[in-house]
Amino acid sequence: MSYSQNLVNQQLAWCSTLVEHFKAESAPWLKEALLQSLTWHLQVAYSAFLQELAESQRLACERSSSIVTVINAIPSGRGCPAEFEELKALEMNDSWLSSLLARATSPAAIAIDSGVNQPHNLIAVSGVGSWNLAEAQAVLLALRQLIERNRALGQEY
Repeated sequence: MSYSQNLVNQQLAWCSTLVEHFKAESAPWLKEALLQSLTWHLQVAYSAFLQELAESQRLACERSSSIVTVINAIPSGRGCPAEFEELKALEMNDSWLSSLLARATSPAAIAIDSGVNQPHNLIAVSGVGSWNLAEAQAVLLALRQLIERNRALGQEY
């Protein structure tokens, strides 16, 4: 198993662990922290999966969060695999993957409620980039299925 495959598997395992911790947690600020962490691990898993795909096609490209980078590494004259086109469509259209990639991961991109109407003893919770557990679980499931299907197709060759 390659390093990229191991990294994908590790990130997916951590995502599952974060989901379980979320279910057991009651504090809203801890739930928000778990969801932000889950988002980050899902994005890292997808990025590692892209690297796994690039390695399977023997493409030299930098690790990226977009399939476009992998597609651009395909030598001229060589066709683009159908699974790459599928990922590109998922990234570009309104889908679970575009929703994941649109989530803010940069600290500067996360808006925090200024707390003007909040008591000063509460921990601030971000309002932008948040999603609920059901959405995050749906993305995790879809990503797992995508990875498993692509790995199964790769073993057929």
